[in-house]
Amino acid sequence: MAGTETKNSLFMISGITDVSAITKDDVKEFYHIPIIDQGKFRTMHIADPDKDGKLSLLIAGERNGQIYDLEYKGEGDPADSTSWDLNIIFDIWEKSGIVAPGLSPRFFYGSPAADMDRDGKDEYLFVNYSSDFTAWTDDAYLYMIEIDAAVGVKSETYLVPSSIELKQNYPNPFNPSTVIEFGLNKMQQTKLVVYDLLGREIATLVNETLPAGSHRVAFDAGNISAGTYFYTLTAGNTVKTNKMILLK
Repeated sequence: MAGTETKNSLFMISGITDVSAITKDDVKEFYHIPIIDQGKFRTMHIADPDKDGKLSLLIAGERNGQIYDLEYKGEGDPADSTSWDLNIIFDIWEKSGIVAPGLSPRFFYGSPAADMDRDGKDEYLFVNYSSDFTAWTDDAYLYMIEIDAAVGVKSETYLVPSSIELKQNYPNPFNPSTVIEFGLNKMQQTKLVVYDLLGREIATLVNETLPAGSHRVAFDAGNISAGTYFYTLTAGNTVKTNKMILLK
């Protein structure tokens, strides 16, 4: 089940033979996808888009502005997050070049569409329910992703780095929004905080346990003054800091 709340959580019910006996205690959170913009999920379908024999959860990311392919590795407990690989098969922010929350995407409705054009490649269709042509003139309503079984779904993959990484924000300098990317080599408690030159805490962007892989967070500095700021990533015993510049 894909939760429609803003925590980007996926839930599973397992080991049940009588659906009439299901209680709230049977519903377990098993995966968390990093939140972009306002988060939330909508439609979810079970399919094997790359025809490798491993089932995927195809999820429309609503206000995340992303479409997800969460593929089961084929072994391990399905209720264990480490038994799944996450692929981002469409990213409105990457495609448009506009930093969140510059657009207001609402990817409510998505569905596998088999092989509509009979070229041997399955398609996945989805719509952007809330277009914003004032921000991006190419914010069309209907999108199609075509899957090439030979290479799998063409996607931006959340690769697992060998060590903890904190990338330079982009754009930098920025006004008023920017994106910070970081990578985790394992699931762990993670905190990402913005400070000013005097070391005062300006904003806490992340403070939760995150899975291994690449993560991206938007920072809106519309309510603070121009200047030099620092963002610090704390993951386990590792602390990394980068500098960014806000122009106004």
